[in-house]
Amino acid sequence: MNKIFSAVLCLFIFTNVNFAQQNFQLYVHLGNFSNPTYNDFSKISHLGFLHAKKTDATRADVFLLGFETREKAEEALANIKRLGFTKADLGSKDVSKGSAKYYVQLGSIEKNKQVNWSKFEAVPSLFAFPQTEVLKIVAGPFRTLEEARKELELLKSKGFSDAFARELNEMATFPIGAFESNQVLSNVKQNTISALSVKGDAPSVITEEATSFWPPKTMDAKIGATPNILSTLKRTSVLSLQKVLKSENYYPGVLSGYYNDATRVSFENALKNLPEMKSFTSKNEVKTDASVDLDKLSSIIDRLPEISDPFVAINKFSDPLAKAYSAYLTFLKNGAGKEVDLKMNAAIKGAFSGLSKSPPNMPFFDFKAVYSYPNIEQLILHLFYIHSTPDNTIPTPCWLFNAHRKETQAAVNRFNDAKVKNPAISGCDYAMDWQDFRLLNNIMVYLGGKLPDQQELFQAAEERAFLYNSSQALDAASSKNALQWEAQVWEKLELWGKKDPINVRMLTALKIAYFQSFIRIEDHFIQKGMVGADAKNMATAVIATVMTPYLDRFMQ
Repeated sequence: MNKIFSAVLCLFIFTNVNFAQQNFQLYVHLGNFSNPTYNDFSKISHLGFLHAKKTDATRADVFLLGFETREKAEEALANIKRLGFTKADLGSKDVSKGSAKYYVQLGSIEKNKQVNWSKFEAVPSLFAFPQTEVLKIVAGPFRTLEEARKELELLKSKGFSDAFARELNEMATFPIGAFESNQVLSNVKQNTISALSVKGDAPSVITEEATSFWPPKTMDAKIGATPNILSTLKRTSVLSLQKVLKSENYYPGVLSGYYNDATRVSFENALKNLPEMKSFTSKNEVKTDASVDLDKLSSIIDRLPEISDPFVAINKFSDPLAKAYSAYLTFLKNGAGKEVDLKMNAAIKGAFSGLSKSPPNMPFFDFKAVYSYPNIEQLILHLFYIHSTPDNTIPTPCWLFNAHRKETQAAVNRFNDAKVKNPAISGCDYAMDWQDFRLLNNIMVYLGGKLPDQQELFQAAEERAFLYNSSQALDAASSKNALQWEAQVWEKLELWGKKDPINVRMLTALKIAYFQSFIRIEDHFIQKGMVGADAKNMATAVIATVMTPYLDRFMQ
């Protein structure tokens, strides 16, 4: 009896372990790369199946797939790191929420075997279903089995005699394009496998036309890029940098106040050769982002353009903010209409539930009224208001500012006009991705001596993002505060520098990083149309958010 019970128990455990594994697709994330090609990873291609997912116009996350057990994935990860991909890490995708769809399986490719991708060129909607030792090549997906079978007959007439229809979890498949096929196939839209049809009714393939609105076509891959420094503008910040570089014998030219080639080369030479700079320049590498966590609303909203079916990701949450983004997606897909109005009003009702009046960190908003949304500007403004509610902890994402620059700026201006600075609608801390700002931050971390409170760093980052995204100059009071901060800080730092020769050397390194960062962010605001004192004051305010959390020891 005990033996029978043990056998049943073992079977139950084995079945449930396998079931659990089937709910998660294990993968190795190799990193984020610029214009990756299959050949870049040829030395590890025997360990699994390679897949790339674009993160912007020039970069992509690269993954290795095909692990049915964690043990095999961990073994592959160890080998991958030994072969030079030291930043690779193990991840998993929850596929339990994926829907079953119908596909036509065209073939199975064993691991370590070269694939003749040219035989699949006639199939524009090609996907792969990875397993431990084989890669299943499938076409589709289709809404019904009947439609899949219709296409099956066409595919058999095109040479795929062993093809057959089957059902698969759509989230467990991945598209095959130029990267996966080593440039043999194109990254065409997975929109019409029925292009193989010669005549008759085309099967109802699930097409990308349904999601052609996504990601927004107005997304600019260059947004947040490091701005070029103007060489034709004379300014105090450049003159200050030239003076410091000249005092260290790096700048041989005239103190002109123009950021000429000699100034740029002098700064680069100081980075490479000044002893106090070397240890900080080596820390300037940007970390790659992890994959989207589809179980966290904050991660989904932050990385929504990376998700192929945003409705599926958003609609599984009942949070008011999720309803608001569902309304936004519906507007992009179908335009203004009753469905958008219903979703957005439901989101407002849920977000402001329990409040008796408009919160103080946003312009006045009558959240008890019923609204219609004839344009995207109105919808985005109310989206910002929902982000501003006391219970919400998710700030507006960077991509929203990118995709809707005019509309988001109009919303920010509403907050500015009401003299409300709300970091929850700040946007993106792009400046900290620039090499100059990372250098300044690294030096301040060292000089500060201790790590500031994380909440203080978070607030500084959000204030920096708010300023970065603003097209309006600081008002008189804020400008005065920024200039007073600058004068007071440098007075204290100069006193600190006089206490020890080592301090003098570190202060020189800080000045070089400070003025270079100042020039860079000043150019950002100049390119937004600000001139003279306006750009200078905005730059000072942004620089203050980088330095202030680390200044306690100097301000005593």
